[in-house]
Amino acid sequence: MADVRASEPELVGVSPTVIAFFMTIVTLMVPLGFFTSNVIVLFDWYIGPGVYALFWAFGHTPGSWGIIPFHFFSPTFLKLAFTLGIFNILYVVQIVRYYQGKVSKNSVIMVGIISLAYPTVFALVSTAISLPLVMVGVVWPIPAQFLVGLIFIFMLPGPEPESTPIE
Repeated sequence: MADVRASEPELVGVSPTVIAFFMTIVTLMVPLGFFTSNVIVLFDWYIGPGVYALFWAFGHTPGSWGIIPFHFFSPTFLKLAFTLGIFNILYVVQIVRYYQGKVSKNSVIMVGIISLAYPTVFALVSTAISLPLVMVGVVWPIPAQFLVGLIFIFMLPGPEPESTPIE
């Protein structure tokens, strides 16, 4: 009688669920970027200058006169945070997909680089068009999430990539 486990594919390395858990914690807790000026998006004021993550921000609010508040789950800020953090979310998805054996290391790194460049490009383009609806200063990425992801994919073994013969 054949062993049933022999027909199941084996995962080499770390479980994608464990990686997803740690990367989600890093993405939610560690700052993703720093912005330098007050931000108006669709006539809503945001904090500035300060640091932001997906669900929180720390910075000066217009009119607070030196008080530096901590904003957590602010509906007006969440619009901006998800706009700037969409590629950070995709980076986590790509890392999990890498540990599932669905994508290559290079595609993970490419999305990670885009996650660093996108907020800055978005801010510069938004400032350049100078619409009254969107006015953003400079956004500088904080590469903590990117570096943690790189450490995971280079230090923790993933599944062997399926090789295709070169003809």
